[in-house]
Amino acid sequence: MGRKAKILFEKKRKAIEDYLNNKRSVREIAREYQVALTSVRDWIYNYQSMGSEGLITVCTNSCYSEELKLSAIQEHLSGKESQESICRKYAIRSRVTLRDWILKYNSHEKIKA
Repeated sequence: MGRKAKILFEKKRKAIEDYLNNKRSVREIAREYQVALTSVRDWIYNYQSMGSEGLITVCTNSCYSEELKLSAIQEHLSGKESQESICRKYAIRSRVTLRDWILKYNSHEKIKA
């Protein structure tokens, strides 16, 4: 069974465009849609990273290759890029995903595709 969007794509897009045009705050949007502030911040992050497509609720987990994961981890460990910029560069939907990969890598667990 896939995920079901709680907030429709068009409503998210309009809310984020209002935010980016300084018409509404994150707090106002969160209050209107009865979601956490972090959810609205994630919408903004995904919109800025992937455009409108970043607001579409995906029905399945994203799959990333082992090479992409290792490249992202190495860039983070080199200290040259922030987690946010690495996620944008590799179209990783969540910083939590990258952090999980880094924790596994640092724990000497095998990084799999």
